[in-house]
Amino acid sequence: MATEKDTTPTTRETTAPSQNQNPTPDGDDPSDSSTQSHITDVDTTTPTSLESRTYIEIRPSTKPLNHAAVSQATTILYESLYNLSNSSTQLSLRKGTQQPLIEWLLVADGQPDTSIRYLVGTTHDAFLDELEAILRTAFPNTYELTQVDWHPRQLQPSRNPSTDNDSSTPATADTPSQPYAAGVEYRGVAKIRQDWQTSLASFEELTDHSRKTQPEKHKSNSRRIPLATLVETLCDSAVPVVYQVVCSPLGDQRVDAEGYRYDLERALVTPADRLLNFVFPQSEEKLEPENLARPYRDRLTELETRDLRRTFCLSARAVALTDDTNSQQAETVARRLTNVFGHLSGSFHSIHGHLITDTDRHTPASQLFEDICRRTYPEPTYGTLESRLPWKSHESAGIVVAPNELPGFCLIDGVGLTPSGQRALGARQSERTGLSLPSPDHLAQYTGPGQALCMPLTDDRQPYQNPFVLPPTLQDRHLFVIGDTGSGKSVLTTGAMLSNVEATDGPEILFDYKGGGTAEEYLQAHYTAYDGLEDVSYFDLTEILPALSIFDIRSLLDSGLSREEARSRIAGHYEEILAGLMGEEQYYGATESTKAIRNHLRALYDPIHGTDAVSHKDLYRALQRTLSDQTPPPTSDERLTEYFAGLLERDRDVFNMVLGGAVARVEIIATDDRLAPLFDHVHRAHTDEDDTESDETDPHFDFTDVIDNDTVVIFDFGGMEERIKRALTLVLLSNLWIALKARSAAQKQPSRVNLYLEEAKDIAATKLVDTLLSQGRSFGLSLMLGVQFPGQLDSPDPSNHTYEEALNEIGTFVVGNVSIEDDLAKALATDDVPPTKVARRLAAIRHGEWLVRPAATFGSPAPRPFLGRSLPAPDGHPASETPLGDEQYQAFNTAFELTALETWNEAGLKYESDHPGTENGSDDDDTTEEETLRVDSLLPHTKRLPEYVSYDESIHALCCGSCENRYDPTIEGMERSIECCRSLTDVESDDIPVCDINLKLTAEERDLSDWSDRQLLFLQAIYNAQQLRYDPLEYDLLHDSMIRLQEYVGIETDEIAPLLEADLLRHDTDHPHRLYTVSSEGRSTIGESYRKGVDYGHGVGDLDESSEHVLGVEVTRQHLEEAYAEDPESDVTDVVPYYELDDQHRLDLAGVDADGEIIVTAEVERINHDIRRAVPADFDKMAACEPEAAIWVVMKQADGHKILSALNDPLEGPPRVEKTYAKTTPPQQFRIDTPGMTAVYPAEWLRDRSPDLP
Repeated sequence: MATEKDTTPTTRETTAPSQNQNPTPDGDDPSDSSTQSHITDVDTTTPTSLESRTYIEIRPSTKPLNHAAVSQATTILYESLYNLSNSSTQLSLRKGTQQPLIEWLLVADGQPDTSIRYLVGTTHDAFLDELEAILRTAFPNTYELTQVDWHPRQLQPSRNPSTDNDSSTPATADTPSQPYAAGVEYRGVAKIRQDWQTSLASFEELTDHSRKTQPEKHKSNSRRIPLATLVETLCDSAVPVVYQVVCSPLGDQRVDAEGYRYDLERALVTPADRLLNFVFPQSEEKLEPENLARPYRDRLTELETRDLRRTFCLSARAVALTDDTNSQQAETVARRLTNVFGHLSGSFHSIHGHLITDTDRHTPASQLFEDICRRTYPEPTYGTLESRLPWKSHESAGIVVAPNELPGFCLIDGVGLTPSGQRALGARQSERTGLSLPSPDHLAQYTGPGQALCMPLTDDRQPYQNPFVLPPTLQDRHLFVIGDTGSGKSVLTTGAMLSNVEATDGPEILFDYKGGGTAEEYLQAHYTAYDGLEDVSYFDLTEILPALSIFDIRSLLDSGLSREEARSRIAGHYEEILAGLMGEEQYYGATESTKAIRNHLRALYDPIHGTDAVSHKDLYRALQRTLSDQTPPPTSDERLTEYFAGLLERDRDVFNMVLGGAVARVEIIATDDRLAPLFDHVHRAHTDEDDTESDETDPHFDFTDVIDNDTVVIFDFGGMEERIKRALTLVLLSNLWIALKARSAAQKQPSRVNLYLEEAKDIAATKLVDTLLSQGRSFGLSLMLGVQFPGQLDSPDPSNHTYEEALNEIGTFVVGNVSIEDDLAKALATDDVPPTKVARRLAAIRHGEWLVRPAATFGSPAPRPFLGRSLPAPDGHPASETPLGDEQYQAFNTAFELTALETWNEAGLKYESDHPGTENGSDDDDTTEEETLRVDSLLPHTKRLPEYVSYDESIHALCCGSCENRYDPTIEGMERSIECCRSLTDVESDDIPVCDINLKLTAEERDLSDWSDRQLLFLQAIYNAQQLRYDPLEYDLLHDSMIRLQEYVGIETDEIAPLLEADLLRHDTDHPHRLYTVSSEGRSTIGESYRKGVDYGHGVGDLDESSEHVLGVEVTRQHLEEAYAEDPESDVTDVVPYYELDDQHRLDLAGVDADGEIIVTAEVERINHDIRRAVPADFDKMAACEPEAAIWVVMKQADGHKILSALNDPLEGPPRVEKTYAKTTPPQQFRIDTPGMTAVYPAEWLRDRSPDLP
């Protein structure tokens, strides 16, 4: 990146970007000198020569922004600015005219009822009309756009501001004196120098996609609005404030990204990496992804997904202005503004606000205001020489953003603004008044030690005496905090938890579910209050997992519970976790499969054959053994024994569907490398035989060991995928609930357990939270539940009453400015304040205010609701008046890292990059299904490609990775692209995907289908495989698992489960590898029709033939070709599969001579419940042909013995075979010579045999 220039305003400044920073769209000449400089100071206006500028003023509406429209407008903006820089203005640009910039402003007037102006301008007046057209593309038609004249210098406040200013014009200066300024400069900060190339939050990520599935009445409240927190801060400001974004196209950064990708793929990123490589030289070849550290893999993923072809550089800053007598107010506003953009940060590239005041000697805030007035435009400086020093951060006031990230800094979406924000930016409402407080006697009950929540306000909105504190005696009635994004819930939670640490003897447990920094902010406040982080455990769940023994019933047995109750309780909680991952309707839709899971798990706890602590791997393997070998786990329980016996007696297809559905459900966890380590962990209990002197300790975490300790436990979910986050939360809550019930059964005197669920909307509506709310009180649990609106507790499951439990069981409500719901208004109402009045007050609440309905003491009426104001953030909190200083912050970081390390050593598990339960690890990419998919090729969807080949979706072509030659998107093109600069031997066969696909449904038929395009593609891919339609280079049924097809289609396991449950797809076997079969209903779903004599019949196959049987027939055909047809001494000249003897009988394969006489017969036998009738019938059928050889092929060794047993003791007629063999004898060693059987071969052995059989 370019290095930073001195940004002190001058008449004109230019700087040169690096060679890869030219804003050069594809096909344009990057050598054009007109794009080789940026103007960083573009306005020479002085304070004494004030000239108004023309802006476009925007008045938002409550109609939401459209993602597609915003994306289109951003692209047009980039291209237009680029063309403006390289068109007829080139000559003037060479003479020094500045590069065109776009300026966005939010201007608050600082009056008692704040007015905010939203302005957009440009340095090129001729571009203004085109800019307005672009804005009209981005915004809905209901947004009002008007051209106005204004200048930032008009914002300077007078010492005696007028009270009758026109509402459309911010306060203007009536004296030329210099105001006092306090401001914020926002800077991009990269963890590693090159991390500026990784993502910031995109515009789509800043809105909640779950709104699509929510009831209509909640949709407007679920959007996380860009700039919402900034607008609310401006609304509360008592001094004028201006926020500015200046942006310009930066250009194509892909060359830099390629260099960074090269370093990441070889783990040569940091100086430490390079030093290590110098000391211990490694190959320059890139590493396999599984051999890279997770942070490097995550960075590579972001480089793949971020659009670096068109980038912007922007400068964002804000300044509050006042006179010298009111400097504290300006600094308070500026300090609040430093934290408003935390949600725009990415995993490795973040946005930090730096506070600047006029007391700063080096760069006073007045200079920052001058930069705003001059539209100063700093270059990116992430990679300056100074930033390479170990103690310097990689930061830049010139922030590099992708097109989908720019809107987060400058677009206002009016749909989710609070009423105060809407009033400030648009229509204003009537004067708001306070509420009368409860009586002093009532309020006196809410003082002293406990959870400090807010400062009560009198009816004229003045603070009343002491803060409102919820005492420990009322905390078991639970606490409900409701407030939209940016309302202050996190600061309220931090303050309540911190003040409660000394008030109670039990643990304070925080679930920072949204991962917005609440956990670390609390720890900074805790560190300040208690001079350290002793008795604190911190789990960063993106790095470590708590070492829970999820399937351990020892503590339950020790507390006196019966084994049956203990194992049933564990099974019930496990099912709720699975249902949370899959969705309750989908999980419980196959009752027989869920029963199989439950009973297999219960059997593993058998008092004779089982154990008291099992792993998820044990359950997964038990289900697989039952499915493949029909060998359920042993049990001494008569009811389970009867269940398993009945299960084995079922029709084979039904049995496979039941067990296949069970395996598919359990597989969701077993094949996920983020969840499997947690579920597989089993704590090894210490015994007398263990070496007591050993320093080795088995990490262990269980809430049983926590709930009676005076400690703080924090779970930080960071930026985890929502479904993984939900599963981990349910696991932890399940363990907590089990611990509470075990403590109750042991009749221990309980300590108060305080649980804080912050922004837990995805688990708030679960049965487990329902149980915690309704029963937690009797087990010593206090729950503080934070949501954006009450409807997030409303579950579609009629048996789940979380919403009703919350409104009825929760004693204390703290409600911010949210949408009005009748149920909420009724819950908050009292005899003194009816629901209608509550609803009106909720609508008029300002930012930072809360409507509080306290819990009542036993036997007393509920106090009337009152208004409260947020308490100041506690000392040490970043938003407090006294945040940690530099030295304090360094000391805190040391203590923080030590706490995290101690937590890991004592109670943590690290993630595994590739868990043994998967064939290829797990894909962490959290992408959503496209609305429409390409259905004529799998290349756009595959997760596997040869290392030396790439796919260009824009031209639908394969490209050689070395020379970039292009080839057809077919298997032939794939082969040519590999052999272009390499050879096929250099490529793993599993990495060569299926290229062509032939889904026969029209677009209209796919739209009407109940199944997604990806599910339909998977059915088609499976069907093609079982029909042997693929070139063996791309998929070979005999050797390749169908998990490969899953990867080629790009479908997740939980998307396959519904196909199995609907019987469109059947899980045949996992031996010798995973095989599925498309059922007749599945064939109809994908439009595969049959015509007799073409699609099935003599020489072709069965209508309902399974993939497993096709594999057996093909293996046998190849054997007959080699052993007979190609043998010159054999009479067999042709091998005919599916040989029809007559209308009723057919051989799986027949070897015939030149006259058509049958010489060899072969039957591929799949074992089913009718074995004693079907096997003798097949024997008689082959014997009637009087062949020289009658060959049987079975899928497993055990099946060979079952066939022999059926022929020894048929259901009808005499025994066909007299010989018997020990069950340990391989079938290929049977020596039988009868007309209907001369050899028995397992298919896998036959496939892998030597060409010359003994």
